Amino acid sequence: MWGLCVASSCLREPEREIVDVLFSLDARAAAPSAGSGLQPLGARLFERAGCAQCHAGDALGTDGEVHGRATPPLADVARQLVFGWDGDVGELEAFVRRELVQRAGLGDDAAVRALDDAANSLDDAAVAIVAHLSTMRSRGRWDRYVEGDAAALTAGERDGLVAFVEAGCATCHAGRNLGGRSVHVLGLAEPLPGREPRAFRAPMLRHAARTGPYLHDHSIARLDDAVRLMARHELGRTLADDDVRAIVTFLHATTETD
Repeated sequence: MWGLCVASSCLREPEREIVDVLFSLDARAAAPSAGSGLQPLGARLFERAGCAQCHAGDALGTDGEVHGRATPPLADVARQLVFGWDGDVGELEAFVRRELVQRAGLGDDAAVRALDDAANSLDDAAVAIVAHLSTMRSRGRWDRYVEGDAAALTAGERDGLVAFVEAGCATCHAGRNLGGRSVHVLGLAEPLPGREPRAFRAPMLRHAARTGPYLHDHSIARLDDAVRLMARHELGRTLADDDVRAIVTFLHATTETD
């Protein structure tokens, strides 16, 4: 990645090879859901099981509240590779099944059939809800940029992408979703005040500009503060204000959809 000076400002330009390596779609994330014909059933079960009480459709699937843990966005969730704040489940279907039991209280197949007689079992319900979640996929300027349209992002947004990579953010927040693929210790470089370092899923940042507050407990209200704190506590770096602004500008671009 290199500098390009325009009108007395020095803007950094991403190298295409680095973009290709870090942000192309994972093969598994690109695959369509196997149960796509079950989407209508999944949508009904999503509502009837109470999932929509926290995962509101008009807010990218998050309500900005903490229910033991912060409600994560569901937009593009089917493109993640690990699930739950602990990142301890590697398949969305298994995670949905666990949530149906633990959060929705559907302890057996009969409880599922009581919600909708088209679902014969917990397994059926999980497959159907995954089919529904798989329809929540974003596409916008960020996708077009990664796929080769250099003009899809502005010069300032591309500068922010360089700042994002050079700061080390993509160590955890890589892939098209900018995260949701791996588990890392929160407080690795420097423990957060009052907290012991512990492992969490690195959340996807693709929708971060629209889904604050931040962290698993929503303890950080502003995106720029989250960028500063994560650089310090995860990477051991103190970012210049210009780099923080550039990264925030980039993250705003990634959440835009066509």
